[in-house]
Amino acid sequence: MCLADLPNPDDASAIFAFAMTFNGYDYFGSFDASAAAAGSGDRSSLTLIRNELFFAARASRHGDDDRLIILYRELLPLFAERCEAFTRISGPHIPSSADGGSNDRCPVTAIRPIDVEDWIDRWLARIRRP
Repeated sequence: MCLADLPNPDDASAIFAFAMTFNGYDYFGSFDASAAAAGSGDRSSLTLIRNELFFAARASRHGDDDRLIILYRELLPLFAERCEAFTRISGPHIPSSADGGSNDRCPVTAIRPIDVEDWIDRWLARIRRP
């Protein structure tokens, strides 16, 4: 995901389409599990943020309201932060240590996309520590 993938916060249909690129029901295994994750308030990973947006999209469509747009604007800085982190590490090499503590380098091709997302989440958590 890169910044260009993020829809304009004023384009409701693009926001809905973006939200639907992730299926929380499938990922978490059920409606209830997706709802629990979406309502947990935990925004520590891209998966949780995407699920929260997905769940809000489903609820907004059902309730015919604009909660999705409000939530997207709230989550947009978190999405942008992860896009920026991905852009920084998606050059020819990224740190090989999942916690970012090593100066060793390895080719991006050796890391699956889910591993890159996990690395970004860990890196962001590490730099946010007081």
